[in-house]
Amino acid sequence: MKKSLLFGLVCSFGLVSTLNAQTYITNPKVAKVSPSMNQAMPFDKKVITGKETNTGLEKAIQGPSVNPYTNQPPVQFGAETKIGVTTYDLQSNSAVQDRVLNHNGTISAVWTYSESFDIAAADRGTGYNFYDGAAWGTIPTARIESEKTGWPNIGRTTGGTEIFICHNIAQGLLTQGSRTTIGSGPWTLANVTNTDQVWNRMAIGGANGQTIHHISLYQRCAGSDAVLEISGWRCHL
Repeated sequence: MKKSLLFGLVCSFGLVSTLNAQTYITNPKVAKVSPSMNQAMPFDKKVITGKETNTGLEKAIQGPSVNPYTNQPPVQFGAETKIGVTTYDLQSNSAVQDRVLNHNGTISAVWTYSESFDIAAADRGTGYNFYDGAAWGTIPTARIESEKTGWPNIGRTTGGTEIFICHNIAQGLLTQGSRTTIGSGPWTLANVTNTDQVWNRMAIGGANGQTIHHISLYQRCAGSDAVLEISGWRCHL
């Protein structure tokens, strides 16, 4: 009886050992990397400050003149033209808007302008430039408005009126600029809301292409300033 039990235990142990042995991978297939690609690369210690010219910035981003993996130089698509400047980095505020408008060959462009090199940006406002089909205009050195504004949207009616809307920090309203000749002439500025609204997005359409649509955030949404509440919601569009 004891011999039979011992023999059974030995057989069981041998069977388990055999099964366990079969779970090991004796010859794993590991992808091999070419020795020419498995090389240590020098660390680029160049620091990007944000004030580089295009050439310097491109070199800082591209690093080596040849891609070590493809052994090919970097490819640039098209030519770049500098049309304006700004030191205010929060251009989109997390949502895109119309900043460049093609008029079938001519182009209007707007952006949040500032050259104060600080977040306060007391000189902030609408930067504008126009491409007449042959060349861009002179780079602006000041905003269009006389007060601090931001986040302009550009549009055009079917009647040929050029329009931008931005939010006006000084007035706490949305300000509209318009002119009847695209690309030239003085802007007529007017506040177009009677409540404290910011970060608008605009589109022009309607049956006749003359209707301005906009969506914006109602700014007063905290503490005692929360003077407008709809269905229990504050900070609404």
